[in-house]
Amino acid sequence: TCERGFAAMEETHQKKIEDLQRQHQRELEKLREEKDRLLAEETAATISAIEAMKNAHREEMERELEKSQRSQISSVNSDVEALRRQYLEELQSVQRELEVLSEQYSQKCLENAHLAQALEAERQALRQCQRENQELNAHNQVLLRVKESEIQYLKQEISSLKDELQTALRDKKYASDKYKDIYTELSIAKAKADCDISRLKEQLKAATEALGEKSPDSATVSGYDIMKSKSNPDFLKKDRSCVTRQLRNIRSKSLKEGLTVQERLKLFESRDLKKD
Repeated sequence: TCERGFAAMEETHQKKIEDLQRQHQRELEKLREEKDRLLAEETAATISAIEAMKNAHREEMERELEKSQRSQISSVNSDVEALRRQYLEELQSVQRELEVLSEQYSQKCLENAHLAQALEAERQALRQCQRENQELNAHNQVLLRVKESEIQYLKQEISSLKDELQTALRDKKYASDKYKDIYTELSIAKAKADCDISRLKEQLKAATEALGEKSPDSATVSGYDIMKSKSNPDFLKKDRSCVTRQLRNIRSKSLKEGLTVQERLKLFESRDLKKD
């Protein structure tokens, strides 16, 4: 594109120079024709004058004619030289303008080339940004789906844990009611045992008095003591020690593993035992 523009500019300036040369040539031809015409007219006039004043002014007219011819030729030559100088000056001015225009055109071509390179670089950067945005959007879509799946899973897990908690609470209530029933039965059994022990002690005392032996009031009855504190019987102590060991094992588990329903129930039972 730059070469075609430069060639077109050179062709235009060449045409202008040729037009100036043709115009200059035409002006020279006109001057020559004018010169010839003037010379012819002057010669005819001189010949006529010479012929009219042939004898009296022959030598003077010849001198005047020669002088006139020299002046006319000098004038024509000076005009031609002036036109030549003017033509050369105009030609040099056109050449300088052509050089300036050529330099400006070359500079514009270089600027256009740099701008084209910068534009291509910007386009490549834009395409790269578009590709990166598409990749990020795709990645974000994947992450969004993953997060939605995780949220759905967590909701299901929360619902499941709520159900397990409700089940554990029901189991706890059932165990508490069962414990109260067992405690009531044990209290009744303890009362009966107390009555039996009192009756046996009286029978033993009567038997020892009948045999004349020492009263066994200071003796200690071996075996299971049903008169211990009803709030802390032996079988409850054993159960509590067993439950305590199980609780220690449960609490040592990782929080990530969580507790099963049975383990939560054991925790609730251990709290109830401590309260009782």
